[in-house]
Amino acid sequence: MSKLESLRTASGMSQIDVADKIGMARRMYQRYETGEHSLDRMKYGQLKKLAEVLNTTIEELIK
Repeated sequence: MSKLESLRTASGMSQIDVADKIGMARRMYQRYETGEHSLDRMKYGQLKKLAEVLNTTIEELIK
């Protein structure tokens, strides 16, 4: 399980929930969660929202 998936499931959200909250298509979010895309490719605004939604920091996400 990826760090992103762990944080999401701990928050009790689905991939669709997170994707909607950060303004991204579910399939694109899924690619980040599975590691198909690296978080360093994500727009800063979305990365910031993602950290907020998952109750963490950007630094923790990209570790």
